[in-house]
Order: sequence, then structure tokens, then C-alpha cells
Amino acid sequence: MKVVFQGLLGIAFGVLLLWMALSGIDGAAISAALAQANIGYLLAGVGLFWIGVLFRILRWQALLTPVRMLTF
Repeated sequence: MKVVFQGLLGIAFGVLLLWMALSGIDGAAISAALAQANIGYLLAGVGLFWIGVLFRILRWQALLTPVRMLTF
């Protein structure tokens, strides 16, 4: 019961913070900017982000191997 309450409280807090972060943003301006964006650059950026995440995973896996073997 305590874990469920903590989970719901965390979700509620996350929704509140997301609402606070996005409440002053103009949706039409964002959609216009995305319409003008180069999709190739967006895909390259997302791909490079995930490559960076992969390298961080491998680094932490190498650092923590003496303590405990971690799976990917």
C-alpha cells in the first residue's frame, strides 16, 4: 500500500511540474518551428543522444563490474 501511495504521489508531482513547465509555452509557435525544422538534423541529434546513453551505460558497467556484474 505504501509503495502504491508513493508511486501515485510521484506521478502527481511529475504532472504538476510538467504543467508548470509547459503552461507558458505557445503551442502554435512550437508546431511552426517543428514544421520548418530539418528532419535529418533532428534524427541525427536523437541518434547521437542515444549513442551517448549507450556509452554511459558501458562506462558504468565497466566501473561497477568489480562490485557487481550488471546486465545491459
